[in-house]
Amino acid sequence: EPAKQPPAKEPPKLPEYVVPDLRELTAQPESEMAAAVRRYETDRATLLRTYPVPASPTRHARLARFYQSWRSALDRLDPGKLRLISRLDYQFLQMAIDGELRQLDRQMTEEAAVAQLLPFAPAIVELEEARRRMERVDPMRAAGRVAAMKKQIEQVRQLFDDKTKPPALSQARITMAADLTGSLRSAFKNWFSFYDAYDPLFSWWLALPYKEADEALQVYSGFLRDKAKAVKPDDKPQPVIASSTPIAIPAGTDAPDLAALMAEPRSELSAVLRRFTADRFGQGRMSAMGVQPAGRRSPERTARFKKMYTDWLNALLKLDFDKLSPDGRTDYLLLRTHLMRETAKLDFPARAGGGGGRPRDASAAPGGAIPGRPIGRDALKVELAGELLPYSLDECIEIAEREAVWCLTELKKASREMGFGDDWKHAVEKVKNLHVEPGRQPDLIRDLAHEAIDYVTKFDLITIPPLAQESWRMEMMSPQRQLVSPFFTGGEVISVAFPTSTMAHEAKLQSLRGNNIHFSRATVHHELVPGHHLQQYMAARTNLQRSGYTTSFWTEGWAVYWEMVLWDRGFQRSPEDRIGMLFWRLHRCARIVFSFNFHAEKWSTKECVDYLVRTVGHEQENAAAEVRRSFGGGYGPLYQAGYLLGALQVRGMRRELVESGQMTEKAFHDAILRENRIPFELIRARLMALPLKPDHVADWKFYGAMSSAKAE
Repeated sequence: EPAKQPPAKEPPKLPEYVVPDLRELTAQPESEMAAAVRRYETDRATLLRTYPVPASPTRHARLARFYQSWRSALDRLDPGKLRLISRLDYQFLQMAIDGELRQLDRQMTEEAAVAQLLPFAPAIVELEEARRRMERVDPMRAAGRVAAMKKQIEQVRQLFDDKTKPPALSQARITMAADLTGSLRSAFKNWFSFYDAYDPLFSWWLALPYKEADEALQVYSGFLRDKAKAVKPDDKPQPVIASSTPIAIPAGTDAPDLAALMAEPRSELSAVLRRFTADRFGQGRMSAMGVQPAGRRSPERTARFKKMYTDWLNALLKLDFDKLSPDGRTDYLLLRTHLMRETAKLDFPARAGGGGGRPRDASAAPGGAIPGRPIGRDALKVELAGELLPYSLDECIEIAEREAVWCLTELKKASREMGFGDDWKHAVEKVKNLHVEPGRQPDLIRDLAHEAIDYVTKFDLITIPPLAQESWRMEMMSPQRQLVSPFFTGGEVISVAFPTSTMAHEAKLQSLRGNNIHFSRATVHHELVPGHHLQQYMAARTNLQRSGYTTSFWTEGWAVYWEMVLWDRGFQRSPEDRIGMLFWRLHRCARIVFSFNFHAEKWSTKECVDYLVRTVGHEQENAAAEVRRSFGGGYGPLYQAGYLLGALQVRGMRRELVESGQMTEKAFHDAILRENRIPFELIRARLMALPLKPDHVADWKFYGAMSSAKAE
C-alpha cells in the first residue's frame, strides 16, 4: 500500500483589510516636537555614516559637538508652553541626547584603557579618514606605515608573555580590544579596497604589506579572545584611564532653530500619507512571509490590492477638499493620483516577454543577453497619466527629437572649433581619449565636485546646508556593477566607475573613454551638489509624509535641469567641455526614444543598444550596460524619460517664476527641494498658488503645443 499523502494545507485566510477613517487621522493632533525629533534622528544618522571609523578622535569630537549643540538648542525652548504630548517628546529627546553624551564619554574612556593593546589603531584611523576626506594617497609612505603594523602586533603580543608585568586588564576590556581590532580591520579593508586594482602604483607598493598586516590583525583578534577567556571575570570596576590627548571639539553648531522648525506649517494629510505607505508595505510583505499566495501578480494578491486601493480612494473622497490647506490639497492629489495609477496598472496582465512582435533580447550584446519586459502602449499611457503629464507618447518622442536637433547643432559648433568641421562624432572620439591616468580618477571627481559647489555658492543659486556639504563621500565601483552602471552614480556617496586591473583590455579602454575628463565634468554636479546628494539630503528632512512616493521626473529631472542651468550660465570652459555636456544631453533625448519604443513593443533590446551607439556615440559595452540597466527590473518604464522631461518641466517653471521676476533663483530652487519627490505639476501649483480641485486633471503644457501629435 503506498503511503497516504497528508492533505495539502490551505493557506491561512487573511483578515479583510479595512481602510481607516481618514477624517479621524486628519483630526489627530501632532506633537510640536515631532519635526525636531525626526530632524535630530536624521542628522545623527548622517553623521554616523560620515564618521564611522572606530577609535577615532575626529569621530568623537564631531559627535560631541552635535550632541552639545542639540542639548543647548533644547535648553532654549520653554517646555512649559508645550502640550503634554509635546512635553513628553521634549523629555525623550533630552534624555536621548544626555545618554549619547554619557555613552560617548564612556567609549572614549574604554578606548583609552585598551590603547596599549591597539598600537596600530592610529595608522588605520588616519589612513581611512584621509581617504574619506579624499586626500591623495602616497603609496610608498602608506606602505611603510602598513608594514610597521605587523611588527607592532608582534610587540604587543609579547606583553602577555612578560610574567613580571602583564597587562592589568579585565576580561571585558581585553574582549573589547578584540572587538575593536575586528572593526579596525574592516576599516583597513575599506581603505585598501578603494585603491587596489584602480591605482597600479598603490597595488605595487601595498599588495604584500596589506596582506601580511591583514592576516596579522585577524590572528591577533583571535589571540586576544583566547587571552580574555583565560582571565577570571572580575566584578570590581576597572580604574578609569583618562585619554592623554583630550579631544578638541570643533567650533560651530549643528542644531537648527528649533522654534522656527516647530512653527513650519504642516499638511493635515501627513498622518494619512504615512498610514497608507505603512499599510501598503505591510500588505506587500505578506507574500514574502508566506501568509498569502506568492507571486507579485497572483490573482489573490491582485484582487486584494485592487480592493485596498479602491477603498482608500473612496475614503479619500469623503474628506472636505475645500477645507484643506494648500499643503493638504497637494497631498490629497498626490495620493489620489497614485491610487488611480496603481489601480489601473493592476488591470494589465504581467508580461514575460512582450505581447508579440520582435524578440525582446540582445543575445549578441556585450556581457550576454539583455532580457526585458515591455509593458505595452496602453500601460505606458497609464504611467504618463500617473505622472500628471499632459502629453502623449508620440508627443514625448517628438519633444526628445526636437531637443536632439538642438544638441546636434551645438555639437557641430563645438566640433568646428576643435577643427573637425561638422564631423561631431570625430570630436566626441577625441574627447573620449582625454582621460586621466589610472589611479587619478578620484582626484578628478573630488576637484570637479568642489568646483561645482564653489560655483553655485559664489552666485548664490541655492542653499547648501553645512552638513550636506560635509557628508558626501566617494567609493569606487566594482567591475561587476559596471556591467549595468558604466558611469558613476551619486547621492550621499558618489560611486566612481573606472577600469580595474582585473578587466579585459577592451573593457578597460571603454571604461576609460566613457569616464573621460569632460564627460565627468558634465555630470559630477548631477550626482552630488546641486544634484542628487543635495536633493536626497533635503528629501530626508522636509515634507517627510511624501517620502513613500517617488518619481524619476523629480529625481532625475532636477539633476538634468542643473546641467541645463550651468550650460546657460557658461559653466563650460572650452569646446571639449561643451562636447561633454552635449553628449549627456543628447543621451537624455535618446533615453526617451529607446525606452518608449521598447515598451511600446517596437524595438528589441539589441535595437536599443545599436541606437545608442549610432545616435549618441556610446561605446558598445557602455550602451549595452545602459540598456541592461534600463530594462533589468530595477527601474520603472518611465524612469529614463524622467531625465529630460522632468528637466524641461523645471525649466518651464523657471520661465514663469524666475525669469518673470516673481522669485529669485535661490528661493525657486530651495522651494522645489522643500516640496519633496512629487510630480512637478503639483509643485508648480504650490509655488504659483494656483487653485486646485479634487478631480484635478493635468493641463500644463510646459513645452508648448506639438505639431505631429497623434490622438491617443
